Amino acid sequence: MKKKMRIILALSVILFLTACGQEEDDEKITLNMAWWGSQVRHDATVKVIELYEEKNPHVTIEYEFYDYEGYYTKLGTLAASNDIWDIFQLNNQFPQYINQIEPLDEYVEKGIIDVSNADESYLATTIYDGQLVGLSNGVNSF
Repeated sequence: MKKKMRIILALSVILFLTACGQEEDDEKITLNMAWWGSQVRHDATVKVIELYEEKNPHVTIEYEFYDYEGYYTKLGTLAASNDIWDIFQLNNQFPQYINQIEPLDEYVEKGIIDVSNADESYLATTIYDGQLVGLSNGVNSF
């Protein structure tokens, strides 16, 4: 059984993923993804998903969109059953969900995820316990 890739949702993740060496006859991949936010975030995320699928026809991304409370209710349920989305969004709760997250370092090293144009301070926002555990879709202040 294929090991599912556990990634923190970020528009950046999709933008950084590359189709290195992909051909049209590659194995079909279906990823599931979820996020919370405003309608503006939802609409922008769907556009990026559609663009990614257009450029990578062997990939299908099935997605779910929630309000903040509904999202974390569903996330908690999925985490408890060890059946979390492949790509998902977190604030800074890495420790709580760290067993559900696959570090991205190997994918960066192999060139599957290209962070060559990313600023180190940007990448630092999603490093936990010395590992890159996601890509941020932005930084904010309270």
